[in-house]
Amino acid sequence: MIVRSGTPGGPDRFRGVDGLEEFGAALGGVRVVGLGESTHGTAEFFRLKHRLFEHLVTEHGFRTLAMEASASAGPAVDAYVRDGAGDAETALTGLGFWTWRTREVLDLLEWTRSYNRGRPRADRVGFAGIDPQRSGASVAHFGPERAGALSVLADAQPGRLPERRAELLAAAEALEAGVSGVSGVSGASGDADRWHARVLARAADVATA
Repeated sequence: MIVRSGTPGGPDRFRGVDGLEEFGAALGGVRVVGLGESTHGTAEFFRLKHRLFEHLVTEHGFRTLAMEASASAGPAVDAYVRDGAGDAETALTGLGFWTWRTREVLDLLEWTRSYNRGRPRADRVGFAGIDPQRSGASVAHFGPERAGALSVLADAQPGRLPERRAELLAAAEALEAGVSGVSGVSGASGDADRWHARVLARAADVATA
């Protein structure tokens, strides 16, 4: 089915939803569909995923695009695709990995923005980053004295650090309180700092439970 539906030959050969009936029939009413690739950054894979995503949105009512990208940078992309806030290239750059900074991913965001334009807000397609990246920068900015204690969370597994619960929770909660209490912390940068502080507090709770 994929070979028949995604024949190479340029971006236009990967657009539209015709020929994906077998793909749609295989979904069986599922609510989450994962689309991967065997190599990162390969244009053809992303073009095919774009086409499959269009099919999921237009034919099956899916309304969220979630990517393994920076969760703290995700709101900027979401604001662009939902409401046209900012611009796609700047939002895309904030996602981190080079694999997202490609023409194919940019085209996907632009299509999503075009699809949302003029639709009721409740019917628009949103975006979410699901990878907690880049928390270290916020720690260095707002709580460098806590960096040593919190660095252990980078590799911690759930429930593996019960003996350090008081220490890590105190450090994470102090960082969260510090970020929230600083005046002038606003906009996308401030939102990211607050998100990083919250995720570190949650990570400390999970790692020490």
